[in-house]
Amino acid sequence: MAKYIDADALKEAIVKMMPHDKCGEEMPEEMAATDMAVSVIQKIDEMPAADVEPVRHGGWKYIDYGDGDYWAECQECGEQYKVKNGDFDLFDECYHYCPACGAKMDGGSE
Repeated sequence: MAKYIDADALKEAIVKMMPHDKCGEEMPEEMAATDMAVSVIQKIDEMPAADVEPVRHGGWKYIDYGDGDYWAECQECGEQYKVKNGDFDLFDECYHYCPACGAKMDGGSE
């Protein structure tokens, strides 16, 4: 599975790893490592951006209309799903994501 990262944070981490003396100047004996780090940063900038969408977070709202039917409603999109025999625990185990909008059912935390 692909792993998507923050390229700017990676570049910042690489810059912090570059060898410098106590005054912040590059050390001559470490120039090769610094040149390699600069090349890596340039390669990161050349890479195409991934086509990803931010994860939506939500939760299920459980509904008992009093007619013997039980429902789970996505708090993100409002879509409702019938819960067989009112077994909300089993529903939670089976539906970690909303089938309609794709929201991750983790309680709505970002």
